[in-house]
Amino acid sequence: MTDESKRCRTKKAKTRSVSSWLFYLQETQKKVKCDEQLPGCKRCAKIGVECPGYHKPVKWSVKYERYMVDSSPTADNSFSWFDSGARNLSNLIRPKSDSESVETQNDNDSEVQAPGPSTQGSSSSLSDVREHLEDMLEMHPPSTLNSEQPSALCDDVQADEEFSLAPDALHDDSLCLTSYTPTLQTSLILDHYFTTVCHFNSSFDSANNPFRSEVARMMADSPLLFGCVLSMSAAHLYQGDKNSSYIPLEFQTEAMSHLSQTLSKLPVSKECEVDDNRPTALVSREKILNVSDDLLLSIIFLGMTAAWHDVSATGLPHLHGSRQLFRSWITLNKLTDIDKRRNMTRTQIFVVSSMVYWEAMSSALFDQQYEGLSHLTIFCDPHPPALIQPCPWTGVATPIFVFLAKTLTLVRNNQALKSLRVFETGEIHRRALYAELLAKATSLEREIVGYRLPYLGLIDDIGDPCTTPDHLLAISRCYRLAALLELYSAFPETTRREERPDGAIDLHHGDDKTHLVMGLAFSILEILEKIPDDSGTISIQLLSLLIAGSVLGPVSPRGEDEGPKRLETLRLRAFVRQRIHKMYAAVRLGPIGNVMLILEEYCILRAVIMPTSKEGYLWTSNGLTTGLETDSVIRGTPEASLLDKYDVVVIGTGFAGLIAARDIGLTAGKVLLVEGRDRIGGRTWTAKALGEEFEMGGTWVHWGQPHVYSEIHRYNLQGNLKTSAGTADAKYTAYTASFAGPSKLDTKETNEAVQRVADAFFAIDGLTSYDLMPYPHDPLREPALWKKYEYLSAKDRLDQLDIPQVEKDMFDAMISSFGSVPGSQCGFVEVLRWYALGGHSMAGVFERAGLCKLGKGGMTSLALSILSEYSGHLLFNTVVEKVDQKSNGVTLTTKNGRRIKANYVISTIPLNCLSDISFNPPLSPLRQEAVKAGHINQGAKIHFKLKQTEPGWFAMASGYGRSPWCFAFSDHNGNTNKNNGTYCIGFGYGGHLADPRASKEIIASFKGHIKPDADVEAYLTHDWMNDNLAKGTWSCWGPGPAMSRWLKELQKPHGRVFFASADWANGWRGFVDGAIESGVTASVGVARLLSGENLASKL
Repeated sequence: MTDESKRCRTKKAKTRSVSSWLFYLQETQKKVKCDEQLPGCKRCAKIGVECPGYHKPVKWSVKYERYMVDSSPTADNSFSWFDSGARNLSNLIRPKSDSESVETQNDNDSEVQAPGPSTQGSSSSLSDVREHLEDMLEMHPPSTLNSEQPSALCDDVQADEEFSLAPDALHDDSLCLTSYTPTLQTSLILDHYFTTVCHFNSSFDSANNPFRSEVARMMADSPLLFGCVLSMSAAHLYQGDKNSSYIPLEFQTEAMSHLSQTLSKLPVSKECEVDDNRPTALVSREKILNVSDDLLLSIIFLGMTAAWHDVSATGLPHLHGSRQLFRSWITLNKLTDIDKRRNMTRTQIFVVSSMVYWEAMSSALFDQQYEGLSHLTIFCDPHPPALIQPCPWTGVATPIFVFLAKTLTLVRNNQALKSLRVFETGEIHRRALYAELLAKATSLEREIVGYRLPYLGLIDDIGDPCTTPDHLLAISRCYRLAALLELYSAFPETTRREERPDGAIDLHHGDDKTHLVMGLAFSILEILEKIPDDSGTISIQLLSLLIAGSVLGPVSPRGEDEGPKRLETLRLRAFVRQRIHKMYAAVRLGPIGNVMLILEEYCILRAVIMPTSKEGYLWTSNGLTTGLETDSVIRGTPEASLLDKYDVVVIGTGFAGLIAARDIGLTAGKVLLVEGRDRIGGRTWTAKALGEEFEMGGTWVHWGQPHVYSEIHRYNLQGNLKTSAGTADAKYTAYTASFAGPSKLDTKETNEAVQRVADAFFAIDGLTSYDLMPYPHDPLREPALWKKYEYLSAKDRLDQLDIPQVEKDMFDAMISSFGSVPGSQCGFVEVLRWYALGGHSMAGVFERAGLCKLGKGGMTSLALSILSEYSGHLLFNTVVEKVDQKSNGVTLTTKNGRRIKANYVISTIPLNCLSDISFNPPLSPLRQEAVKAGHINQGAKIHFKLKQTEPGWFAMASGYGRSPWCFAFSDHNGNTNKNNGTYCIGFGYGGHLADPRASKEIIASFKGHIKPDADVEAYLTHDWMNDNLAKGTWSCWGPGPAMSRWLKELQKPHGRVFFASADWANGWRGFVDGAIESGVTASVGVARLLSGENLASKL
């Protein structure tokens, strides 16, 4: 064969390859001439490019534009070659009017007209297009790009060696779009793909972007991929345009139809035996389908961009189908061979990375089997190829995204397993399943930590000045930390491994589980913060922002950290919002536009980091669990930030301590909160279990409780108030008399009887309850007529009445709720105080003391809100045992040997625990007398979940019989599902139900004395009786001169030590309202002394 014949054959081959494009286009585009007029070419100016500067009339070609860009490689025009390349391509398929065609042919210097109605191109116009495309194909990309890789739309369409098309194949509908009739709309959508979608849909953009090179090359011979690209581009182009919403739907429908036809005709290459590693260990025969690159990319594009068309779409059906295709594709390309994987083509690398990225995103949203991801394991080679080709969606972190997909799958499996606790599946079975998950998590954690990220020098140059290799490496670090964060949160046991490879992770923000997870979140966000906003990697940062941001929480600060660390938390929260907004501005996709809402839901549904207190018990049919999840467990101040001396130290983080610390912080420069527990709240905290919130201590609030309601209103939480069903609308009342079983009573009649007894009970010596205590929030105001009757117990007063015994007994049982004791142990004045606070009626008492409570985070949400305004330090797990004071200050000594100095101290230690503290100088004899006596409430509070769903009810039992229960009532029917059984609360008489582990006794006694038909599925409780930091529940005083003798003394300061507790409040003693009252009083006293000292020092 002569050289001339070879040249002609090569030219013919080029023409054939170009012809496959002509079946897409079928439109005309006349040659545009350069007018070469100075000072600037009008023709070039019209089409928006710089004149190539030739000195003789020539036809316009994209080759000139290429040289122009290459000669001026600035940051501003680094992508202009692609934009103009897309313009030239779209110009090829843009329809022309007949008049324009004539005008362009006759007048080379005339202006380019707007496209008119579509017409079929003539043979001469097709020839012109062929010449135009040949010009595009004759030139190589700029010399700065990799000459071995495709870099333009059709650079690879060059010879029969690459695309060996038979002559008649050019007219085969299965290879070319002969039936396709381009429109101006199609031109616009395709232009949008190259100018916009390729840019934002990749972590980098250059000639090496596979969306430009690989996809554009394959589209030339794949009508299916071409249709999927149009569907993807149309979905983005018409995003939010309601008037044109049908357009992307049409393209999506057409693409899916084409996909369906292609799959129906997909040939089977062979069958082989496959062990899919599922628990059944069955070996099956799997068909190996003849899957091409373009088919796999098509289904990935359709699935990944399903939400672009409809934000509620999941793309899950495409994902399930693509897995089988992907496995066949791996087998066909022999990628199980490590040598084949290390030498994958650019297209193969793109396919693998796209599939892995899709799996990772889907694993965050859907439950699936861990073994279903086994086919991805081979792409986690510990030794990468000599030169790593970056990928649009995974950067250089494809193995990390495999780890992430597996991690998120395990996390969701663990969450599903936790929900089984409420069913009778057996603890042994549940533990066995968890052990399997934990084993997988432990192995996966070793892989993640042991995986070595590539060196910077091994990353191939991608030719994008905005996305440098170090940006891609930073993203890899972020997603590895994100995978570890998820694992450690869901499987805390995996954090116990002592040895970690050097340099694997940098955790400088803490060491225990909570600190470790928060430290990982901080590290992720600090790395992302260093990546500039204009980096192309912004398009793949979303999941890492969600994972790390959900740990910080998307809402207002909630006291996770103090001082500088709290400011850092706030700064990083602001960064997450800012980066997501930047991402939306760059990508303009609906799902990202709503991502802050997604972030809040993500935080709630996933419970990424739900700290667990060591306190509390949960019993289900699976057994007993110690320690409950709660938002009240937060981070304290790092050890290195603590001071040797403070202006004020507040002991205790109950509501009295939180209020005192917050308020004193407004005047004192250095304040420290010292807490003996691992959480805030003291005797009031909200636990989370069974999908519900449970108040383990203080619960009920009311606008008739002035101090607590003012705080609720201060933090705008009044909208979260809700009622307890058993006190708001009891359909029946049950009463258990002494040595009898429960009997149902009419609620209205019972309430009327109880009020009749109350009227007689408080009508003593011709006085009324109002006469006895007209100012219940100032009970010591004279004349305090109640002092005369302090010696009486409630039963003593009932015995004086000439009324039916059954009514006396019911009244006695009813008032047992005031102190978890029968009337014989409760003081008459204590009952009077409750009655006066309730507006001098029994209905008012139960409305104010047992009707309303906080939802959406419970009382812990209020505690966290108060703490969010506190600006001092916070120290947990530190029990104070000694308080020494001198004329110039106070020194606290803790059980762990720490010594803390302060100018003043506010102690919120409960009354029953003050005897455990050594005071020097000693407390006054009268205060010591009160401390020794203490309060009498040693009752139990237990939450039950009953299987049956029923309306509200209230039950009570006599304290003089066999019942360990004083009263109980239904609370609600499930926050997540109104038919999810009945949640109720039971209160035991003091000294009874002392062992929360005795589930059989607790359940049997509840059924025997309160609710015989109860089918108990679970219960939760806090062992307040045996809690060394409480030694009881809310304060209640027995008969005797307690209030008149001790109240004022308990409220006095002891030198530089002030005391604040609900146990000696004036008003709602024993309630959160009383705690806030005493905290405010103490903080005012300390602030006054501090301001006096500051003034004296200035004088």
